[in-house]
Amino acid sequence: KTIDGKVYEPMEHMIIDVPEEHLGAVTQLMAARKGRMENMSNHGTGWVRMEFAVPARGLIGFRTQFLTETRGAGISSS
Repeated sequence: KTIDGKVYEPMEHMIIDVPEEHLGAVTQLMAARKGRMENMSNHGTGWVRMEFAVPARGLIGFRTQFLTETRGAGISSS
């Protein structure tokens, strides 16, 4: 939607939990979909929680690639 010459689009808040070894792959996957990381925390248990703001259009087809990259170990919620 364009208002006063500026483009607005629906954004979603996405929380992703992945094992540490998949951190780079998931970060690259979200960056390709215009996701902006807002927070990242490592609890020392081998898992990392990341929070992203991502356009709703960027989540189309995301789940399949996400599960492939994390070998089914990742958890995502939006």
